[in-house]
Amino acid sequence: MKIAIKTQTARATNYKEGLNCVNLFLINTTNTTFEMGLQITQWGETKPIEPIARIEIDGKCYRYSIPELKAKLES
Repeated sequence: MKIAIKTQTARATNYKEGLNCVNLFLINTTNTTFEMGLQITQWGETKPIEPIARIEIDGKCYRYSIPELKAKLES
C-alpha cells in the first residue's frame, strides 16, 4: 500500500504517488492548530505497518487505525 497525494491550486493539479508517510498542516497567522498525518510505515523506515491516521488539534493528539477512523466518522 502506498499513499498518493493530489494538490490543487488555481492554476494546476499535481499528483505524487508512492509516499509512505505524509502530514497535512492547517496554519493560521499565529500557530498550527490542526495537523493530520497518514502513515503506512514508521517514519524513516520501509517496513509496512497497519495504516495509521493521526490527528492533532490544539496540541491534543488522536491516533486511529483506518477501521477505527472509519467507525468514528460513520457514527
